[in-house]
Amino acid sequence: MLNKNEIAAQTKTVLDSILNRVPFIIENNYIVESKVSDDVQSDFIATINIGNEELKLVGGIKQNLQPRHVFDAIRQVKAYCSDYIGESVYPVVVSEYISPRSAEILIEQNVSYFDLAGNCRLCFAHIYIEKKGEKSKSIEKRGIKSLFGLKSSRMLRLMLSNPMHSWQIKELATKAELSFGLVSNVRRALLDQQYAIESAEGGIKLIQAAELLNEWQKIYKKNIIKQPSGFYSLLTMDEKLQAIKTAIIEAEQKGAAIMLSGLSSARWLAPFVKSSTETFYADKQGFEILKNHLKLEDVKMGPNVIIEEPKDSFLFNEAIVCAPELKCTNIVSTYLDLYITGERELEAAEHMKSFQLFSHISFNK
Repeated sequence: MLNKNEIAAQTKTVLDSILNRVPFIIENNYIVESKVSDDVQSDFIATINIGNEELKLVGGIKQNLQPRHVFDAIRQVKAYCSDYIGESVYPVVVSEYISPRSAEILIEQNVSYFDLAGNCRLCFAHIYIEKKGEKSKSIEKRGIKSLFGLKSSRMLRLMLSNPMHSWQIKELATKAELSFGLVSNVRRALLDQQYAIESAEGGIKLIQAAELLNEWQKIYKKNIIKQPSGFYSLLTMDEKLQAIKTAIIEAEQKGAAIMLSGLSSARWLAPFVKSSTETFYADKQGFEILKNHLKLEDVKMGPNVIIEEPKDSFLFNEAIVCAPELKCTNIVSTYLDLYITGERELEAAEHMKSFQLFSHISFNK
């Protein structure tokens, strides 16, 4: 991450490249660390001319512009502008990278912005320049890794299962079997991105659960050990159901792991799409148990049973009882797996949202 001086050194060049897109804008002055009043000094002032009209872009440069810091930046640049009387001045915020979430806040507060990655929205007088979608790879990857990694996602699934709860660090570390350091890092990332706030009880509570889930689904991939194994079972639907129940009971007795996943899980959590294919997560021993009870046969095409083994076996600890003698992936895992699988599965995922399963309906209902 660049420091403020390093960002400031590139600010004029980036601003020039943006303003040069509009041929009738002429920048005739750029002052660094300009004194606005006896007590206030802005990071820069760019004076530009549009015809006979002179305008000033009064800027604040921020090293870290996470969403939680945006309002402080807005207050600061607006304070700069308030000291100009009788002049056309417009506030601008600059940073190394301005995320889409931070940009939304700036737009809502009618503050222009640009970053070193190339994203910008300059809206002043009768000028409107916007470019978005450019990413700062180092910052983006660091943020994604801290939130949606293999182990940190345990914490997200736990919090999304009960977003109204105020979660303490010790509670999250214990229930998700994570180190205090990792929980603290994910906690900080959630606060920085304004997905969560610190609660009065001293814990952390989600305030943007739907937005967090939407961001996760954009980059979500199944973390499985190998490609799914496809098989065919000649059992009838009723016979398969009984065989599955028997297999799950045997797995519990032997310390193995089996649970329904995908459409098979959604069928019990939020029935929508009928499917003759059964999908599972299972460990190696659970795989053999399923294969025996469902009388599975290898097929190259058209399987009606698919079994996958997750890289993180903790996923089995999160299984929920979706019907007597049946276990399935929790609601968050079921939704994400459906979302990335296929068209029918996507429809089932959207149907799950209509059940409000991520807010007020508990897993036990």
